[in-house]
Amino acid sequence: MQNAAPSESARPGPLERATREWRGTFDAIEWPIVIVDGALRVRRLNQATLRSLGGTYASWLGGSFSSLGAREPWLGALALLERVLSTGKPDAVQVEDASTKQTWEVSARIVDAGGEAADLAMIIIRDTSRETRLAQSLRHSETMAAMGSLLASVVHEVRNPLFAISSILDAWAVRGVEADAPAYQAVLRKEVNRLRHMMEELLEYGRPYTSDLRPGELSEVISEASAACAPLAEQQQVAVRAAVPRSTVLMDRARLVRVFVNLIQNAIQHAPAGSGVLVEAREDDTEANPTLQVTVRDQGPGFAEEDLPMVFSPFFSRRRGGTGLGLAIVRRIIDEHHGLVGVENHPEGGAVVRLTLQSVPRGNQ
Repeated sequence: MQNAAPSESARPGPLERATREWRGTFDAIEWPIVIVDGALRVRRLNQATLRSLGGTYASWLGGSFSSLGAREPWLGALALLERVLSTGKPDAVQVEDASTKQTWEVSARIVDAGGEAADLAMIIIRDTSRETRLAQSLRHSETMAAMGSLLASVVHEVRNPLFAISSILDAWAVRGVEADAPAYQAVLRKEVNRLRHMMEELLEYGRPYTSDLRPGELSEVISEASAACAPLAEQQQVAVRAAVPRSTVLMDRARLVRVFVNLIQNAIQHAPAGSGVLVEAREDDTEANPTLQVTVRDQGPGFAEEDLPMVFSPFFSRRRGGTGLGLAIVRRIIDEHHGLVGVENHPEGGAVVRLTLQSVPRGNQ
């Protein structure tokens, strides 16, 4: 005997079917999802939440969200829910359990209450521990690779002066009293100074970033840098001229002086005798955050086109005796100042280094 077909009244209606489908979809999501009301009472939760917490739907529904757990990610989720319910704006945070190093991405937003008295808030908790560990491992690998490349460059650069020092000492030992002591001493002093300068540059390049940026007068920084470069300019017979209006930028003064010393020295070393180096600045207030555009230009041969992508790389230099750290230090310090730096060749000849620095509006000085 066949079973009787269900009557029309026994079949689920469209609304009930939609509700079942919504619940099925809600429970199929693999991340914990909890919906709370304005009083932070749990109104709905999915199967992933139950797997994380244990218990039954009935044991959690209507209870306070704070009862879900006194550790992460529930503590971070509670603070986020309170903020979202207060502001009405969606938000997200990343939280970590310090003891297990497990991490989660927690996001929350207001959802339509569907005719209820007040809106609800939904929170989604996604375990990102695996992605975080992979990212950390990648950063570690990249750091070690960069360190290996840097050390290889240091060894290469140090080997030359050490070889010169060793050769001079060997020759001096062979010649004995017949050796021209002042000449040998001059060469030794030159190579030792070269090593000292390289070590100073390495220490400067490796200095930790500073966050202590204060308003300062840029024209004074450039004047100080120009004065420091005056002996070299006189020796090379190159005139240094600055056309910089009074303007205030956020700066670490000593570090920014180092930037312009490096740039002006570099320009002098590549400029032919009888030519000049020009430092210019102009304000750009077309953006919401005003900036100062600064250029340092020489009248030398300019950059080779194939070198342009590499000029800020540590130990890259086409100048005999250069450490290749000058422009690398410039970029590091400008990054620290939340600015930009780039290089190009001027249409009329010579190299141009272009800086963009954060300007301080006059009303805020």
